[in-house]
Amino acid sequence: MTYDPWKHHRHALRLKNYDYSQPGAYFVTICSWQRQPHFLSPELCEALTTTWQRLTSHYPTATPDAFVVMPDHIHGIILLGEPIKLVRKTTLTNIISGYKSMTTVAWIRTKKSHHEPYTKHLWQERFYDHIMRNERDLRRIREYILHNPLNSQLRMGIDIDNDTWEDMVRRYIDSEVM
Repeated sequence: MTYDPWKHHRHALRLKNYDYSQPGAYFVTICSWQRQPHFLSPELCEALTTTWQRLTSHYPTATPDAFVVMPDHIHGIILLGEPIKLVRKTTLTNIISGYKSMTTVAWIRTKKSHHEPYTKHLWQERFYDHIMRNERDLRRIREYILHNPLNSQLRMGIDIDNDTWEDMVRRYIDSEVM
């Protein structure tokens, strides 16, 4: 098939003319490279969660909110506050790029310490975002994040009892944020 710029063009995922550094709540989904289930590793899952919780230490205007690690992607909410004087303007893309970089370094270190092979890629290049317009939207997305592991298990036909549900919440959900 020959290259057709209309068919094969990557379309921008961000809203045109929207300032992604302005205060607000942003829902993000980031997928692993080629949707590989890398995040089943407890060590990597821990690194992803810890890095998410510490975003504010790298990006003072960013406050991490609800967060979940799934086998091949993460969902999270970032609350961006007012810019701080004398601190470079932070955009959502800056934050996600930094998060991907920090977690990739942690992943490579883990793989090296176990003498396991790894590729340079942990994440897909892009990410999905949704700008939350109001409190209702924010609550709806928080509920989606909370229930995502359960819905995933149910889609696979796995029966969930109370103990399994509580284990899943501990494993997948950042309980400090929820």
